[in-house]
Amino acid sequence: MENNVNNYSDFSLANYKSTDNIIEDVKAIIEHSQNNAYGAVNTIIIRKN
Repeated sequence: MENNVNNYSDFSLANYKSTDNIIEDVKAIIEHSQNNAYGAVNTIIIRKN
């Protein structure tokens, strides 16, 4: 079973693929989400200034 996340217009989503190691899967999803959140905040701060 293959779990892929599609890329949508303005969102940078990981091409997630499930593995047998759920802990590593969760860590990868969290790290990617965290990086996107930091990037979004940085963009907002730059546009505000």
